[in-house]
Amino acid sequence: MEYADNNKLNESNSEVGNQEQSFSSIPPKNSNRNLKILVGVLIVLLVIGVGVASFYIFGNKTVPKNELTKPKVSNQITPSQQKNDTILFNRSNGIYEINILTKELKPSTNPADGIIQFIGLPKEVKNKQTSISLTRTLVSQDKTKAIVVFTTFDETQKPSEFNGSLPTLKADEFICDIATQKCSTTDSLASAYKATGLAGKWFGGGMLWWYKWDSVKNLFYGHLSGEGIGNASPVYVFNLNNKSLQQTTGYNSLDEKEKRAGVPAGAFSPSLNRFVMVESNNNKWDLLLYESNNLSAPLKKYDVSSMNDTAYNGSGIYSVVWSADEKTLVLETNKQIFTLNLENGEIALKYTDTTQDESGLWLDFNAVDLSPSGRYIVFVDYDKRKTLYSENKLETVLKAIDLKDNNNVIELLHEEGLSLYYQQ
Repeated sequence: MEYADNNKLNESNSEVGNQEQSFSSIPPKNSNRNLKILVGVLIVLLVIGVGVASFYIFGNKTVPKNELTKPKVSNQITPSQQKNDTILFNRSNGIYEINILTKELKPSTNPADGIIQFIGLPKEVKNKQTSISLTRTLVSQDKTKAIVVFTTFDETQKPSEFNGSLPTLKADEFICDIATQKCSTTDSLASAYKATGLAGKWFGGGMLWWYKWDSVKNLFYGHLSGEGIGNASPVYVFNLNNKSLQQTTGYNSLDEKEKRAGVPAGAFSPSLNRFVMVESNNNKWDLLLYESNNLSAPLKKYDVSSMNDTAYNGSGIYSVVWSADEKTLVLETNKQIFTLNLENGEIALKYTDTTQDESGLWLDFNAVDLSPSGRYIVFVDYDKRKTLYSENKLETVLKAIDLKDNNNVIELLHEEGLSLYYQQ
């Protein structure tokens, strides 16, 4: 639709006015010509008037050019995202799921729930001589299989003064299909531990722990973990098919000639194709990004020293969570939460806890989570008013940071002993 030209319209009106003023002086022989001109102008004005009226009556259907390329920005998430924006967490009576928007709670289940009843597994028993207990469960990344370990203990001996455990007589390992609930014996974990030479024969009795299992590629992923060493390098990848072992080169906390790097909770990406470690050198922090099929050197290093709170002696990056597309990391320190864009290295502070509870804690830095839509960062904070360290009662608050609403913090649930349901 074309718009009326106001300048031309004014010129037309001016001409009409001049002609009207001189009608009495026009010779009679030209009156018909002037009348035709006047009628023509009136017809043009009538057409323009109808067009303008139609424009306002039926609306302007023309979209300005800048509107065609301007992105639509909305803080609303789709109904399907709302339905699935839930987080698993632990309460005193089990695992629960909470909808972040509605705060609706409902009990949840672990894929390995009831695994002790699967066909082919021994029964848990205890008598004066021995006891048999389920001591280890490793669920595959796709949650279709599980490896379980049953340990037989010597009940005739006194428990250890150090940790209260009994002497181990033997350990039996089984692989289970979760769909059919059938199990058979295996030596998968035993082979992985044997390849490292670190953990002995009791599937985790030493300083190494296998945290992830890709049952499709038949790969185990693990790292050092335990008292005195923490969660640290090297990271190991064990191939069950050919019994080969890889470990990070140059980063081995057990070798004085090599560097030490911490392995935060959540270090392995959802696809298990990547993982991260953190190298600390005084006040300088580097995040090391690895591809799981090449442990000889980091794929990339990021200087994340800005996350280091130098005023706090025990500062560190203790837990991370990956976005679904594995392009962003959420990182949690003792008192702050950041995001790191792995494509451009951009760091953004999302939350700072400004007060400590009576025990000296800010927030629970053992785990952080990201909602399925990627909109909310979820974490557990300690209640500054009610945490009673002397009675070992931790009043906790489950909170969510809304990344699409100026990092607004939402309180989801407040009760004693909450923690995020989490697997390394």
